[in-house]
Amino acid sequence: MALVACISGWKHLKQVVVVDGTHLTGKYKCCLLTASGQDSNYQVFPIAFAVVDAESDQTWRWFFEKLVDIIPDSSDLTIISDRHGGIAKAKKKRYPQSHHGACLAHIQRNVHGKYKGSGQKGLVGKAGEAFTVSNFKKLYARLKDVDYRCWEYMEKIPLALWTRSHFSGQRYNMTSSNIAESLNNALFAARDSPIVAMLEFIRRMLSRWLECRREKIQKMDGDIPEEVDKLMNLQLEKSAALSVQGISLWEVEVSSEFGVRRHVDLLKKHAHV
Repeated sequence: MALVACISGWKHLKQVVVVDGTHLTGKYKCCLLTASGQDSNYQVFPIAFAVVDAESDQTWRWFFEKLVDIIPDSSDLTIISDRHGGIAKAKKKRYPQSHHGACLAHIQRNVHGKYKGSGQKGLVGKAGEAFTVSNFKKLYARLKDVDYRCWEYMEKIPLALWTRSHFSGQRYNMTSSNIAESLNNALFAARDSPIVAMLEFIRRMLSRWLECRREKIQKMDGDIPEEVDKLMNLQLEKSAALSVQGISLWEVEVSSEFGVRRHVDLLKKHAHV
């Protein structure tokens, strides 16, 4: 099931889609597969839903076969998911051009379940979210010193799958599948309902969400969404202590009060040491 409003809205979102599966608790022990994006105000934007018997290679392949009619394959697209093997196989077949990122929060939960006591979960999170390769290497080396077995476990996961610094596509602020978790929480009350009743619950919920957002947008001053404005003001406060030296029309050198320097290319939207 995909509503026209959601299909039409996809082209206005960041090109990142989160796919996830959650178990239903009613008479029929099925599984709900979902695909969601994030709008410009950092809100969950559900796109498609499917009820299947269970998460498997076959059901994920079928879901992606349907999803590609709504969200076409593209080198600009990023798909984020947990590490279910069926998702990786379906993505490879139906979205060969797109990039694939693993949910960092899911990896952290696995790490916490296997290795505890020395902050391994936090170190994996910080390493995964690091913007630069040099910063990642420092944090990753610290993990190796703290728990070699945990580091060996992480070595089995390709860096391009879970780290921001090595990712070849564009994930924006989405390092995890938290928006799918938020959607699952919103659907909790309907997960024990008969399938048709649950789909009607979803339809009505999305109608409320979209209408509420439409009304909010109509009252908005300017073109900057509320949450983006908050983030920009926060970053503006943090940047007050930075020194900026022009290099060329589009290039600058930014220095912190601690002596850390970055070469920033505004045209390419890229920064490096």
